[in-house]
Amino acid sequence: MQISNAYSQAAQTASYLAANRNDTINGETARATPKAPPSGDAPHKRPSADAVFAKYDLNSISPHDVDEMATALRASDFDDVGFILGLETRGEKWRSHMTETLNDAGYEFDPTYDPNVPTDVIASLKEQIDLSTRHGDPTEFLNTQLSKMEQLNANAHPQTAPEG
Repeated sequence: MQISNAYSQAAQTASYLAANRNDTINGETARATPKAPPSGDAPHKRPSADAVFAKYDLNSISPHDVDEMATALRASDFDDVGFILGLETRGEKWRSHMTETLNDAGYEFDPTYDPNVPTDVIASLKEQIDLSTRHGDPTEFLNTQLSKMEQLNANAHPQTAPEG
């Protein structure tokens, strides 16, 4: 769907800026680090992103679970904001928002949509890349997102690894 390409582009920009951000401290540049917890509070261990990917299979995941996965990734040690934003375009919140927006504009959009029915997020991203390619739209971010999704999903679920 072409509308999600704008969201994908925003995610790509956010990811690029976050990955390349430097903060100047006393004339030196260094990656920003999270603030330490206030004194007296024990530091909280962040969950592993690997554990999050092991819990969810992107080849069979409901839009509701996509949102849960994105929330868990944000709370984990996973720091690819662009990936998370791109993933969220497959989630219940985003899809419900798009459905409502398109319906308000007079389009009947996906009347059979059920946020609890598992879908193949990787296959839907491949379809979006194919559609974008046919229309001459940029696909760089989508291809990068697909590559990351396939790799991360295959690491957690080896049976889903693409052949070849």
